[in-house]
Amino acid sequence: MPRNWVLLATAAVVQSHEFGTKLPANFINFYEPLSQEELAADLKHLKDGAENGFMLAMPRSLGRLGLTHKSLLDGGSFLDLPGVPGWIQHAAQPFMTQLREFMQLLDWDKQHEESQEDSWRRVEELRRSGKMNQESIQADLSRLEKEKEELDKEHEQLKENLKESRQKEADLKAARGRLEETEREEREARKKLEAERRRLEETERQEREARGRLEAERRRLEEKARQEREARERLEAERRRSWSFSARGDPIICPENGNGEIVHDLCVEYKGPATVMCFDRLGKLQSLDFVGVCDEDGQNCQSPDAIWVGEQWRFDVSSRQFLYRNVAGQKIADVSCGGNWTSEAPPSSTPDPKWLDAFNGGRSFILHARQPRITDGPSFDFVWRALMDQRDWDFDSDHIGQWINAMLMAHGFAKEVGFVHETVPLMAQYAVFYGLVASRK
Repeated sequence: MPRNWVLLATAAVVQSHEFGTKLPANFINFYEPLSQEELAADLKHLKDGAENGFMLAMPRSLGRLGLTHKSLLDGGSFLDLPGVPGWIQHAAQPFMTQLREFMQLLDWDKQHEESQEDSWRRVEELRRSGKMNQESIQADLSRLEKEKEELDKEHEQLKENLKESRQKEADLKAARGRLEETEREEREARKKLEAERRRLEETERQEREARGRLEAERRRLEEKARQEREARERLEAERRRSWSFSARGDPIICPENGNGEIVHDLCVEYKGPATVMCFDRLGKLQSLDFVGVCDEDGQNCQSPDAIWVGEQWRFDVSSRQFLYRNVAGQKIADVSCGGNWTSEAPPSSTPDPKWLDAFNGGRSFILHARQPRITDGPSFDFVWRALMDQRDWDFDSDHIGQWINAMLMAHGFAKEVGFVHETVPLMAQYAVFYGLVASRK
């Protein structure tokens, strides 16, 4: 590559702000611009080349490298012509070298002198033009002075206007601040109003819910009162329809209606120990009473001929415990399904088996609250075995009370009309058996 060629940067490098040039070392070492204009022209040339992207650009004559006189350098070219003897070429070579160097020095000196003359000519021209332009410069100065005064006035006016503008701006800023504060207060007030509205709505909702709960509670209480009233009415009707049983003399069991009136024709007298089973109107077995007897003086207890109530053991079905009391010699007849006993024995007490032996072959009665009939119940042996039986039995637990009531009513009616059949005693046995089984559920 010739020494005076320049390798310029690519457009891509220029876009990434990494512009650079790669110049030959001799160009960097010998380049010297002749004037600021030449330097500016050279830089512009290089800039234009760079803006055109990647290329090999031949700079136009740069600095002194482009001002060398070619005629002297080319003068020795005749030595290279054909026919010139070699010894002449060899002998003339040192001379030609000195000649070239001398001519180069003369060339540089000539260029320097011409440059100085050009400089003096430019200075003289500037001096003459300075005299010619002095008057116009003075006129321009006067005009500029007037313009300066006008500009000063305009500047003062602008200062006043700027002051007024700044005052207005300050007023606007203050007004804007007051407006923003007012808007902020309005927003806060709206937030408070919205919060208060939500609070009131929530309070109203809670009050509605409370009123709804109160109304529901009122309806519930009214319904409960109605149900209680109906229950009392049913109980009263049941009481009037129900039958109770009590003793009138020893040992007599008599039925009573809801008004306390005794049906004497249906009273039952008996002697000796007896087993008494009590059923309520729902067909539920309430208790099993084992009523012992003694003589009037409290002696000869459990005798088949004794007629005065002595020791009593009651099996309370609901608690599945035995209750005990002894009224021997007190002439107190209390053979009934009512009354709450206060047991005279510990809760875990049970009747003495020897005492129970006297009930074998004795009387057994069923007292049913739905009828005044006092019917014969199963034997003591059956009742006791059913009481001791703890096995689980499958049955219709939802309707067992209705079944027991039906069996007891049929059993009572059969007695009343004197109907004799093998199923009649079975009704009593089933009623007692299922009454005990149902009590364990």
